[in-house]
Amino acid sequence: MVLTVCDTSILCRNQQTQKEFRNKIKLWLKIHYLNVTCLNEETGYLCFISNTFIDKATSKFGDVKAHALANLPSIIRNAIFTNSETDNKGRPDILRYLKFESLIDVDGAEYVVWLYVRQTINEYQLYSLHIKI
Repeated sequence: MVLTVCDTSILCRNQQTQKEFRNKIKLWLKIHYLNVTCLNEETGYLCFISNTFIDKATSKFGDVKAHALANLPSIIRNAIFTNSETDNKGRPDILRYLKFESLIDVDGAEYVVWLYVRQTINEYQLYSLHIKI
């Protein structure tokens, strides 16, 4: 399933610099999604959105990633599980890393979104989000 995304209210730069725009997106994410869990329909996993994820996801991004972040619950819900890896750093609280893929359409172009989730003993924590451009 390809998600067609556009949220003009949050994605309008209005003459903002990249840093100002990034800070605006980060604040918007914290207001709307901080400490929220979103269901992935394929696996049934509830993915937790933490402050660490928001900081990491907004450290570097462009306009396509901003579209993906603005539609994060839909992307998590529709993402397809692709693989998992064990934690090679030997941390006892992290069981494995899970990779999911989703497709988004931004202004008529399709992009692949990769979501990375840490599976811990107690929960599934959204860890990272990347866009294949």
